[in-house]
Amino acid sequence: MYSMNSAPMSSCHVRACSERFKLLSARTRLHVTTPVTAKRDVPLYPKYILSGETIQYLKQPTFDMWNWEPNEMLALLEHMYVDLNLVIEFKMNLSVLKKWLRAVQANYRNNPFHNFRHSFCVAQMM
Repeated sequence: MYSMNSAPMSSCHVRACSERFKLLSARTRLHVTTPVTAKRDVPLYPKYILSGETIQYLKQPTFDMWNWEPNEMLALLEHMYVDLNLVIEFKMNLSVLKKWLRAVQANYRNNPFHNFRHSFCVAQMM
């Protein structure tokens, strides 16, 4: 389950993750080569204000993913990346992260099991 209380990653693990992220970034062209403008480049999902209660609930194995709309799940995923310091560790641009999360959501096929909701559930439980 997603939690800031889990054991810290070893430096070897962080380096390996960093290398994989750089490779993935290069393959999918996540880097921004032009200035980011909110109107053109930032996905159009609203910024949700997450309450302390929601944030604590998100860290529980009893978190019910069925109560959340897809755009809310995007905001929750963004929060997880920030809360776990992945944005800082991998020097992610928040606008690029939002675009990437939106692209992941948009490219999942609409099927009964391996869909965006399932990917959110897996991420939340990690």
